[in-house]
Amino acid sequence: MDDSTITIENSPELLMFMRLWMTSGPMVISTVNGIRDSSQGKVIEMPEIGGRDFNSELKEFYSAFGELMKRLA
Repeated sequence: MDDSTITIENSPELLMFMRLWMTSGPMVISTVNGIRDSSQGKVIEMPEIGGRDFNSELKEFYSAFGELMKRLA
């Protein structure tokens, strides 16, 4: 395997994410699609979470996950 490729064998973070996704990914997609379909055009208001900025975390996840999606072989 060349050093320019990451796999679940050489990246503990990717392995952990893939294990999580394999167990709950379809449920997450279904939930997100359900929210999207039932709330078209509505603004989503998130509750305060002590010491965290959930909106920023979701935006960062969106950006980072989008970059990973571009790199899928």
